[in-house]
Amino acid sequence: MKRELTRFYVVRIFRITSEKENVLPDRTDISKKDIETVRDLLHRAWFAIQEHHLQLGGAALSLPLSDLKILTLLAGRTDVILRDIRDVLGIPHSTLTGVIDRLERHGLVRRVMTQRDRRSYGLELTDEGKAFQRRHDRADDELARRVLSVLRNEGERQQFIELLERIATELS
Repeated sequence: MKRELTRFYVVRIFRITSEKENVLPDRTDISKKDIETVRDLLHRAWFAIQEHHLQLGGAALSLPLSDLKILTLLAGRTDVILRDIRDVLGIPHSTLTGVIDRLERHGLVRRVMTQRDRRSYGLELTDEGKAFQRRHDRADDELARRVLSVLRNEGERQQFIELLERIATELS
């Protein structure tokens, strides 16, 4: 069951980019073996991360990535309108509506009238949504501690952080 949930929430690592965006060069110096090794390691790491996350936070923290992104965006912010969420996360209006409906059914968010633009609805976390976000943050912190604890010393941790930052920057 956990493996099925994990697979359900796997996100695409590589996304289709437009010609206007920074397209990664086709590196002919990267061997097929290296590609297969990295692909397999990324999958193993992703599944291990999801498994640890489920253990740390329970099934209650296993929401789709789109839901988690919205909850994280709302945490600590006020007067967030739906257009802000669409613009920041790049979610189409129809998708956003479905995600918000699901989050409302779970009791995590509520639509509110906004002072900034009375023609638009805002979104805010409910008390249950705030509690969920705190549990999620604690689970994320503990997971980061576990990942960093695998590394032997401060030098390895800094190198890992720098490489992960470069990867995240180049792929986003």
